[in-house]
Amino acid sequence: CRCGDPETQPIMLRLEGDFVDLITYGLDGKLDQIAPKWLNQFAVGVVLASDGYPESPRKNDIITGLDIVAKIPDVKVFHSGTLCSDGNILTNGGRVLSVVALGADINSARNKAYMAIEKIHFTGMQYRTDIANKLKPE
Repeated sequence: CRCGDPETQPIMLRLEGDFVDLITYGLDGKLDQIAPKWLNQFAVGVVLASDGYPESPRKNDIITGLDIVAKIPDVKVFHSGTLCSDGNILTNGGRVLSVVALGADINSARNKAYMAIEKIHFTGMQYRTDIANKLKPE
């Protein structure tokens, strides 16, 4: 996946250390001298999209609840289609946010992500409810 893809976000949340260090070592041809370290947890990410996505996404709706979600341990909200205006975070594209959560197993990560999503609101918000629903840990 590319670094701009929503699929990258759960991977990055599991990375311990500084991603820039990995990039720097790679650019210097020394990637064999550093190894990424990973959290021993599962990560689940769910994209929140605007009404009308993907053809004609609705824009300029106020997003609420981000301050509440910011206080939930092991949850990170990635912004993609947002805009800050007059102290408010607004929708500004199709894929608006991605909510990613860590957990000891796939179900706890999934449950935490969807629990966080329940705190976020904007007009026309839509998202899939089946993410990580069929996965079973080994």
